Amino acid sequence: MSKLSRSKTLTLVIVFLSVVQLMFKIPFLTKDVGFVVANLTIDDTYYYLETAWNTKVLGFPTFDRIHSTSGVQLLWYLILVLASYLTPSKIALLYTALFLCFIFNTLCYLAILKIGEILDRPILTIAMAVTWFFVSANKWYHTAMENSLHALVFWLLLWQIVALVRNSEDSTG
Repeated sequence: MSKLSRSKTLTLVIVFLSVVQLMFKIPFLTKDVGFVVANLTIDDTYYYLETAWNTKVLGFPTFDRIHSTSGVQLLWYLILVLASYLTPSKIALLYTALFLCFIFNTLCYLAILKIGEILDRPILTIAMAVTWFFVSANKWYHTAMENSLHALVFWLLLWQIVALVRNSEDSTG
């Protein structure tokens, strides 16, 4: 099989896994709030959502509407604050946060594919993608929390490290 053909096949496999994963998760967005609260989220989810919502409404980060707080994962909190300005209600913010988790989980496959292209190791790339498929199927990656964002940052950082090491190897020799 030629390198181009291998690359196309690898891309199709990765895209297939990402689409299947998204297809499994998107139906959660059609579930009623009771299901989402009982089955998908954890108490910390509401700490972040409430703090983001209160920042929109009150102009400062607070959970209890009285005392300011800095007890947040800053990047996820900022994303939720931005999302709160785009949503008309707390319920809409909850579903937006879930949607963002699903999108971040899916975007991880792009970084995995880029790592595979740099390393030219299709079996390793498929192994990483399949591993990510099963890891991200875990509840912790669809709780409307920062785990999906952390995973995306991890995969993007790994992609850049692999690219940097490969470029360093190519320039030295």
